[in-house]
Amino acid sequence: MTAHSASGAGTRLLDEFIVGAQQRGERSVSIARIVVCAAFLAMHLPLRIGLMADGDPKSWILISGLALGLVLSLRTLARSRSALTSMGVYTSVAIDAFIVYLTIVTGVIWPHEGYIGLLREHEPAIIYLAIVASGLRLSDRGAIFGGIIHAVGLVGLLVLDAALWGDALRYTYLEIVFAGAFLVGASIIA
Repeated sequence: MTAHSASGAGTRLLDEFIVGAQQRGERSVSIARIVVCAAFLAMHLPLRIGLMADGDPKSWILISGLALGLVLSLRTLARSRSALTSMGVYTSVAIDAFIVYLTIVTGVIWPHEGYIGLLREHEPAIIYLAIVASGLRLSDRGAIFGGIIHAVGLVGLLVLDAALWGDALRYTYLEIVFAGAFLVGASIIA
């Protein structure tokens, strides 16, 4: 065996290892999305089915979005057995963002009684988890895309929050800075 062929075999072995790890990461993220969507559907559907019959837009958007997220996640899981393409990684990260922002935006547009702002709710934590999940695919570009798409999404939610509920908001600029710091921290981890 020559040095060149040994080097080629080592490179091929490393490539196969990385592709396998990417596939496992994508499967893990897909399974997590399936579990989350199914759990949220199980929790929300019994409470919202009557509201949906009455035409409640929040319930329709939330339930339809979670159902679509579940279907897309099942499809992504089925495709995770093959090597991930860049487009596949971006699509999967975008599915994460779709589910995250669809569920959060309904709470901003139609908040619960006593709502004092998005940053005083627990939902933003899901954004940071989704950013970290973008790194589980072992793609630098996917992780960067995840950080960017979630930064844009969080800024959009905060702008919407201020536009709709400005006087009712009780979080300060310092809390906005902390949200940004958590976002950057999650992006670095990814």
